[in-house]
Amino acid sequence: MNTKIKNILPIDVSNNVMFVRSQSQLAKDNPAATGHRLTRFQAEEAFGRDLVQQVMDEDVVSLIPSFHEPAKTIQTKREQLGLEINQLAKFLHINSEIIRDAETPGKITPIQTLNNLCQVLALDETVLGYRPAAGSDETLGVRLRTLSEARDARSFSSNTVMALAEAAWIISKQMTLSELIGMPMHNLVTPSSRRNGDYLYPAYEKGYFLAEETRRLLGMDPDAPINSMRALIEEELNIPLIQITLDPRFAGATIANGTYRGIIVNERGKNSDVAIRRMTICHELAHLLWDPDERLNKVIVDDYTEIDSGAFPPKDPVEMRANAFAVAFLAPRSAVKSIVKQSNNLSDAITEVSHRFGISISAARHHVHNVTRIETQSIRVNDVDFEEWIPAENKTIDYLPGLDESIPISRKGMFAGIVAKAYLNGQISADTGSMCLKTSSIKFANSAKSISEMWNFSSD
Repeated sequence: MNTKIKNILPIDVSNNVMFVRSQSQLAKDNPAATGHRLTRFQAEEAFGRDLVQQVMDEDVVSLIPSFHEPAKTIQTKREQLGLEINQLAKFLHINSEIIRDAETPGKITPIQTLNNLCQVLALDETVLGYRPAAGSDETLGVRLRTLSEARDARSFSSNTVMALAEAAWIISKQMTLSELIGMPMHNLVTPSSRRNGDYLYPAYEKGYFLAEETRRLLGMDPDAPINSMRALIEEELNIPLIQITLDPRFAGATIANGTYRGIIVNERGKNSDVAIRRMTICHELAHLLWDPDERLNKVIVDDYTEIDSGAFPPKDPVEMRANAFAVAFLAPRSAVKSIVKQSNNLSDAITEVSHRFGISISAARHHVHNVTRIETQSIRVNDVDFEEWIPAENKTIDYLPGLDESIPISRKGMFAGIVAKAYLNGQISADTGSMCLKTSSIKFANSAKSISEMWNFSSD
C-alpha cells in the first residue's frame, strides 16, 4: 500500500516537553505523574499557547472553568443517548458507582476512566471539562436515541447505540489526526462537495447515474472491476471505514459526527461473505457521498434485507437509490450489457457478472434483469468462489504487527495507521496512541513503526 500524504505547512514538534492531564488540571510531566500524557503540540492545540506557557511558568494550571464540569457534560450526553448508568457501566465493564462519581460535581475520577467514557459517549476527551459539551454533536446523540426508540428494542439496543456512538468517536478522531498528518478527505467527500437530494421516481435511475458520475469524478475506468472497496474507501477517498459488532440483522451504517462522515460495517451476519460486505460498503458510500445532510440526519442504519437482494425496495426511494448506486458502481451497466451479449446463455452471464465484479449471485441475477429487462429468476446458476477477493478486502483488519488479537476490530485498518503515523511525527503521545488502539503505551510505542509501515505513507 502506498498512501499519499499531501505537503502541508510544517508543524513544530521539535520541542519534546511533555504535559500531563488530569480531570481538572494540566501540569508539566514528571516521573510520578499518573494522568494522561500529552505532547506540547497536543496541549497547544487543545488549550492554546497562552495556557501552555502558563503551565511552563507555574508547573500546573486548572482547566475547569466551572465546578459542575466535567460531570454536567458526561451526564447530559448520556441522557441525550437515552442510556441508563447501569447500561453504560456494563458496556465498559466497570462499576456503576464509577459513573455516578463521574457525574457528581466535585468528585475526582481517574482521567483514563474519563477517556473511556468519552469514547463511548462520542465526546472529545482532550477538552472534557475545559470546553462546554466537549465537542459533542448533540444531533448525533438525539438521532441515536430516536432510532433506539423507533426500532425493535431487542435489536437496536443500548449496546447498539453505544457501539455506534463509539464508532462516531473513532471517525472524528481519525479525521482529526488524518488532517494533522496531511491526509485530508478527498474533495468528493468534504462538506462542500456535491450532494444530491433528487430521489424522484424512478429513484433507481438516479442511483445508476450517480454511480457512473462517481466513477467519472474519481477518474476510474468506466467498466473495470473494483479490486478492493476497502482500499478505495480508506486509501483513495480517506473515508473512515469502521468495523464493529452489531445485532446480526444490521449490515452497516453511515454516520456524521460534526462535519465528518464515516462508514460503519457490521462484522457479524452476512458481511462475513466478502461479496455482501463489498455491497454493504458501496451502499453506505452512496449515502455518504450523495445524501444531503438533512437526509442523512447524522445516522442511517441499514438492514441486510435492504442491501443484499439486489432488488430495489419500492417504499423507500432513499434506499432504492443507494441500492442502485451500489450494484452499478461495482458492476457498471455497460459492462453487464456487454457480458450478457457475449455469453452463451444467461446462466453464464450471471456467473460472469458475479465473478468479475465481486458481487453475490443474488445481486448479479437482479442486476442483469434490471439492466437488460430479461427474466432471470428461473435461471439456475452455480455458486461462485469469492476467495480471491478476501485478501485485498481483509488486509488491514486481520493483522496489526506487534499487537495481540485483543485489539478491537474497530481500532484496526487505516485508523491504526494514522494513529501510529501521528505518534511517529511527534504530534500525539504514546498515551494517546495506546488509548486509541486499546493497548498499553509500551506496546503501542514499540509497534508504531511497524504499523505505520503497513501503509507506506509517502508525500506528494
